[in-house]
Amino acid sequence: MAKVVEFCYLGQYGVLNRNQYPWDRWINGNTWGFCPEAFDARAKNFRKVLRETARNLEMSVEIEDHVINDEEWVTFRFSS
Repeated sequence: MAKVVEFCYLGQYGVLNRNQYPWDRWINGNTWGFCPEAFDARAKNFRKVLRETARNLEMSVEIEDHVINDEEWVTFRFSS
């Protein structure tokens, strides 16, 4: 089955730290696509933040890596 992926361009927010991510939207069960390079982050660090957040919220998270137009993207989906 195909999944709808909402791509998240955070450049509109400027430089973000983990406390400024839109977690309330991201943990809604949808699959999200995120390009860490878009705001000078590393995919490895972002995956770590996703796992830590899931653990803190007592949720699970599915994480996949993709290359789209020569950019590294991380897709993820939180579930309870």
